[in-house]
Amino acid sequence: MSNMVKISRPRLSATLPREGLFAELDKTGKLPLTFITGPAGCGKTTLVASYLEARQLPSVWYRVDCGDDQLSSFFHHLSRALGNFAEEAGRIVAELADRSSRGIQKSSRQFFHNLADCIKPPFVLVLDDYQEISPDAPLHRALLAGLSRIPEGLAVIIMSRNGPPASFSRLRANRQMAILGWEQLRLTESECRKICQLQGLSATDMEHFPEVFAQIDGWAAGLQLLMNGCLAKKDAVFRVYLASLEDIFEYFAGEVYDELADDIKDFLLKTSFLNSIHADQAARLTGFPHVDSLLSFLCRSNRFTKRMGNDQSLYQFHPLFRRFLQDRANMQFTAQQKKVLLQKVASLMLEAGQEEQGSQLLRQASDWEGLAWLILQKAHSLLEQGRCQVLGKWLQALPGHMVEADPRLLYWMGMAKRESDCLAARQFFHRAFTIFRDADGGRTDTMLAWAGIMECLLASLDDRAALDLYLAVLEEILPDPYRLPAGEAAERVTVCMYVALVIRQPRHENFSVWEERGLQLAQSTSDLAVKTHILAHAAIYRTYTGRCDEAEEVLDILRQAACAMPADHASRIRIIGAEIFLANARGQFNQAAKLVNDGLALADLCGMHGMDPQLLCDGVRAALHKGDAKFAAGLLARMAAMPQIKYPACQFCYHYLHAALALQEGSLESAASSAALAKDLADTTVICYAETACILLRAAIAWTHGSRQAAWQLLQQGKETASRDGYLQLGLEGSLLEAYFHLVEGNTPAGLEALRQAMVLGSGQHGLVPFLLERAVLAELCAKAIVENIQSDYAQKIVQRCRLQIPQSPQEVEEWPWMFRVYTLGRFGLVKFGRKLPYASRKKTKPLALFKALLAFGGRNVGEMNIMDALWNEADGEKARRSLDTTLFRLRSLLGAHEAILLQKGKVTIDPNCCWVDAWAFERLLNRAEALLKKDGGNIAQASALAHKAFALYHGSFLPQDNDEHWTIPMRERLQSRFERGIELFGGQLETAGKWQEAAGLYQQAMEKSPLSEVFYQRLMICLQKQNRTTEALKVYSNCCQVLRAVLDAEPSSATTRLHRSLRAGIDQGPPAPPSPGAAG
Repeated sequence: MSNMVKISRPRLSATLPREGLFAELDKTGKLPLTFITGPAGCGKTTLVASYLEARQLPSVWYRVDCGDDQLSSFFHHLSRALGNFAEEAGRIVAELADRSSRGIQKSSRQFFHNLADCIKPPFVLVLDDYQEISPDAPLHRALLAGLSRIPEGLAVIIMSRNGPPASFSRLRANRQMAILGWEQLRLTESECRKICQLQGLSATDMEHFPEVFAQIDGWAAGLQLLMNGCLAKKDAVFRVYLASLEDIFEYFAGEVYDELADDIKDFLLKTSFLNSIHADQAARLTGFPHVDSLLSFLCRSNRFTKRMGNDQSLYQFHPLFRRFLQDRANMQFTAQQKKVLLQKVASLMLEAGQEEQGSQLLRQASDWEGLAWLILQKAHSLLEQGRCQVLGKWLQALPGHMVEADPRLLYWMGMAKRESDCLAARQFFHRAFTIFRDADGGRTDTMLAWAGIMECLLASLDDRAALDLYLAVLEEILPDPYRLPAGEAAERVTVCMYVALVIRQPRHENFSVWEERGLQLAQSTSDLAVKTHILAHAAIYRTYTGRCDEAEEVLDILRQAACAMPADHASRIRIIGAEIFLANARGQFNQAAKLVNDGLALADLCGMHGMDPQLLCDGVRAALHKGDAKFAAGLLARMAAMPQIKYPACQFCYHYLHAALALQEGSLESAASSAALAKDLADTTVICYAETACILLRAAIAWTHGSRQAAWQLLQQGKETASRDGYLQLGLEGSLLEAYFHLVEGNTPAGLEALRQAMVLGSGQHGLVPFLLERAVLAELCAKAIVENIQSDYAQKIVQRCRLQIPQSPQEVEEWPWMFRVYTLGRFGLVKFGRKLPYASRKKTKPLALFKALLAFGGRNVGEMNIMDALWNEADGEKARRSLDTTLFRLRSLLGAHEAILLQKGKVTIDPNCCWVDAWAFERLLNRAEALLKKDGGNIAQASALAHKAFALYHGSFLPQDNDEHWTIPMRERLQSRFERGIELFGGQLETAGKWQEAAGLYQQAMEKSPLSEVFYQRLMICLQKQNRTTEALKVYSNCCQVLRAVLDAEPSSATTRLHRSLRAGIDQGPPAPPSPGAAG
């Protein structure tokens, strides 16, 4: 090397300042020596040169070569370098070069001491390429001696591909030397990106940079060579250029590989096929002696070999260097030699438990028998670890004819694809099952293949014919269910058989046998997935057969088991699905909706969406029960987008629920269209109750559409099927539809009988809740049940759970589960959800006064001015307005229901949908009774029943405790007049019919509620006379006189007096002409 080259400082182009390492060099610069070691091209030279330039430090750069083994040569060239910098320093070094080697250590110490006098610190001496010095060269001793006494302010930086000489360990022990190694020099990904940008590479050029960086592993020269290749080939991006690596391979050959001995080259080529190199493995593979020493040497000399972790005998090649070695091996070894080598490496990896790497090498060696053996040995454990894709990749690498000829490989292919592609997996299981059955009949392998087929069928629910076929096949190969092979086969067959029978054939003759086996397995197994699969379906089966309490007990067992394994998300989602099914059946729709959201959120979190169809279906049902059409439509939209929608069972559920939603919304054409699609799919789906449910839904749609004959036919067919198969939920739906059909046709007795059957059927097990009827129809049926006292508690629960809107004649049904019941006739009372509110009895509170004023003004569209005049007539307009706003707010807060009092456009209304008022019900019932009486004399009995119900509501005058409030008077007088005229009208009807005793009883009740009305005394006296009870009639007259004198200080009217005289004279009085119904209004 020429003297000029040896002492020339390297020129820098655009470089990235590595501030972190600069700071580290600032710290180490306080020590005599900083030793920087790393492989070729790792950026040692660039780092030091850029550091000296950035810090503007005076320095001498000296490139060491093999000639410097001679001290005279080293000091000769060093004197030239220092002489250029400081003439006196050059002279001292020249004198040192003439000294004998025996005094070199002393002279070296003197040199560094005297150097400080010649050169003003700070000063840095850089020795580059120090690996060129042989291990036993005297230069090491000279530097060691000098550096141990170097004055402060002078520093030496040595750069080498090898580690520090062993003799330098004294410097390190004395804290006179710092070492920067490959780990610190390695570029980070961020630094690599910045360097690329400095070189002018674009974002497109750096596409897929993370995988490129994984190959470069922070190696600066590798990055530069890749950049050069990209810039030379302007149309190539990193990822493309990384596929060839010609320049990098040439670099490795020239800088590292070619200088090595042949036996070391052979060692490197063979061990390059090991992911990580353990000394024992390498020795067995190569036969090379002293492997530990060789690997340690390669690591210490930075031959792109590093020690891994704390294991002193485990090493790894740089990714690109390993690729280089494998490329050389492919060129150097014959095909047979390489196959043998790869088989040896694969065997070593398999022994070490590195199955993935071993399988890859077997594939490279085309050792199919070895790969098949590996698959059969490791398939089960791979599936237990959830590595289905790995198993599938191994199997797909095998020749097709080899897989098809071995039923074991076919079986494992099915297991590998079971989660991702049910249809393909089922085909593999079927081929394996056929070969196994022909070979061994009903042994374990046959049972396992059968279980695989059923698991795929149950996952997709897409082939009813196939499911029925394989259920029958199992009976052929296993006539006695108790003779199952023990172990995994018994468990999987039991689970599949029980679940299949629950879904498809719950009336199967051996259902109880398989259920018993399934429940025993669920009790004994520690596998939560197996336990959940069995018990979740057991809960669903008990739910749709009406045994909700038993379903709850089963779910309690599952919940306790799941608490012990919170990480099993798949089992938890399945449990949630069963909980939703039960919650819907019991009418707990808010809980069902919450569980749906929880289940979907958990599925999104863990990426397990196999249960999404069930969650979404039951979520739509809950929304429809609640009347939340928007939420139902949103779930249906999500259902339409899920991957499982390709399966017939999912399509059936989607169209069936879409038809139900359309029916609820009154879109009959859409409902009919979706129901027709559901009908076609019901014929193929495996869901056992699909056809029955679809038949009943079509019956409801046909009736609403006006096709009554078709509706009756479908209804009878659906009821028969539901009864035969024991589907209590669908039996309830059918009986309610029948009741509705009869009532609409006017066949009240048959309608009430069907309604009674439905209510009795549904009220068991805490109450099933119907699903198919339109909400308005269900509300009317519940109202009818309440009125007729047919399981009224159950009917009220349906109303509350389904949030049914009030039917058309609401105020007549006091027993309807109102939010509020308000009593104003004869007393004031306020009841919320069946509980009397204590503050309702208080007097003279403004919020209650406001509520009473609203009632007095009719309760509907009451003008704000009327209210302010009644309650704040002495206040000015603005003050009255503020008082009204404040009191209205207080009233709503008092009631705890903002929606009960509505305010719109200056009008205040008590919402009749949540408030029942006795005065309103009284007037409505009386109006209906009078209308019936006027319309047709044949409805007298019905009219009288309504009238008596109205009279029963009238307990006295309107708000009697507020007689002093002037605004109560008009309503009080109006209601009293309506009562009196109604009594006269219907009492007269009874008299005309000669029903004197009933008429007398009616008048007697009326006298007690309105004691100052003389007409009631008069009519009662006549009714008693007609029954030859003259004495009692005369006593009535006496009571009338006493009441009038005591209260009004008045005497009876002349009409009453004449009647009294006629009674005493024994003159018979005929019934009066009753007032017309129109006059009663």
